[in-house]
Amino acid sequence: MGCWDIFCLLCGNTSHGSFDNLEESFFESIEYYEKIANSKSKKNKFFIDYFTPIYNVYKKNPKDFLQSIKNLHKSTKWLNKCTFLAADGSVIHNCKEVACNIEFIDNAGNTYMSQTYLDDIYDNYGVFVHTDCWKFIKQKYKINLSYKYLPINKVPVTENKIFSFINYGQIEKYWAQDFDFIKIISDNNEELCVSPLKSDIVGKNIKKVFTKLKIRDDVNRKSPLVSATFYKPGIYRIGNNGNIWMIKGGKWIELKDTVTTEINNIKLIKKIGFLHDINTLPIFVSKITNKKITIVTTEELANKYI
Repeated sequence: MGCWDIFCLLCGNTSHGSFDNLEESFFESIEYYEKIANSKSKKNKFFIDYFTPIYNVYKKNPKDFLQSIKNLHKSTKWLNKCTFLAADGSVIHNCKEVACNIEFIDNAGNTYMSQTYLDDIYDNYGVFVHTDCWKFIKQKYKINLSYKYLPINKVPVTENKIFSFINYGQIEKYWAQDFDFIKIISDNNEELCVSPLKSDIVGKNIKKVFTKLKIRDDVNRKSPLVSATFYKPGIYRIGNNGNIWMIKGGKWIELKDTVTTEINNIKLIKKIGFLHDINTLPIFVSKITNKKITIVTTEELANKYI
C-alpha cells in the first residue's frame, strides 16, 4: 500500500508542511500533462481530467503560481510541529512525523504510532494534533487537551477520519494519499493551511469540530470525561476518579471492584489498551517499567489471570 497522509483531528490539515521538492514535482506533472494532453487513452483520462484545471490556472500566470508554491512552503512549516496525545495519557509537544505519516518522534528520540492498535503493548500509540491547534484549544477553552477527552473509537490506520461524524469542510477536498497542496493553490484556498493562531477561518473550523466532540473539563465529574452517547453497551473506560466504568443503558456505570496490579500473562497483554483508551474488557495498562506491566482491572479478572 505504501505511505499515506493522515490528518489533524482538529483542523483537518496533514501532519507536515509542503515538501521542498513540491515545485520540482509540479514541473514534472506539467511535462507529463503536455505530453499526454491530447491522448485518448483511457489510462490517461483520470490524470488529464484532474490536472487540466490546475494547468489552466498555472498558464494564466506561471510566475505567480510558482511564487505561490514557494510561499506555501514557508507558510505551512507550522504543520511540521505536532503534539502527540498518547493513549497512556501523556501529551508530547513538538513531535514531528518521520515515517509514512503514522510514526512520530519527540525531541528525546522516543517514537509514537498514530491511530494504530498493535499486539505489542510496548508500542505507545495515540493520535496527533498540530501544536498550534493544541495551543488554540488551550487559549479558547482553558483545556490541556489529552487522549482522555476524546470520544475515541478504534479505527484502522488507513481511515482518513478518526471521528466519522465530523465534517471538516473544504479542507477534505484536498485529502488524498498525499495531501494536495497544488490543488489548494490552484483553487486559491491557501488560507485553509494557515495556523489557527493566525487565521480566523481555520479557528472557526476548529471551534465547530470541538463543539461536536462535546469536550468538557469537569473536575467534579467521577465518570469518564467523554459523553456516554458516543459508545455502545459493553465499552469500558477509566473514569475521572480512576475507577473503571462501563456503558450500560446509555450511561456510564461504575465498577466498584477496581484494583491495580502487575502482570506477565502474554495472552492477556494482547487484550489490553493503555490507561485512557477504550476496551471491551475491564483492563488497562497504567504503567510499563522494565517490561513490567502495571494494570488497572477488576478483582475478578485479577484473580483469574494473575
